[in-house]
Amino acid sequence: MSGRAQKYERRSRVLYALLFEAGQVYIGQTTDAKRREKEHRRAWAAPFRFAQLEEMTGTQREAEDHEYAWRHRAASAGYVVVAKSWAGATFVVTDTRNRMDEARWAIVRRLRWPRELRMRRPWAWFWNWIAWQGGAVAGVVMGLRVVW
Repeated sequence: MSGRAQKYERRSRVLYALLFEAGQVYIGQTTDAKRREKEHRRAWAAPFRFAQLEEMTGTQREAEDHEYAWRHRAASAGYVVVAKSWAGATFVVTDTRNRMDEARWAIVRRLRWPRELRMRRPWAWFWNWIAWQGGAVAGVVMGLRVVW
């Protein structure tokens, strides 16, 4: 079966997270979790924990909707969401609300970040929120820290 046909075929898919020690997370989806984990272990230099988030049946596009929803849930749980470009460069997804539509928000409302994957740093969400809001809020907070 060609790659194009697979893209539109309803198949069993796994949504997963790569959890890095520095509080970063990569969210992905695949039809073969064991193969994909091996590929990631060869591609990423930093050690990570591979965690399955969800199994679903759907097209690649439907799985991508779930992927975006899980990214948002991960950021809400305090993780810094990272992605890889087609060229292989790693970058931080600064605003997980980008590319969200009503269907993706509906998925987000149904999802819960697994308790066993919660951050061990309780204030990480706050610093991620500061980074997410940009320089203006960060400047105010840093100004308050100097005053105190």
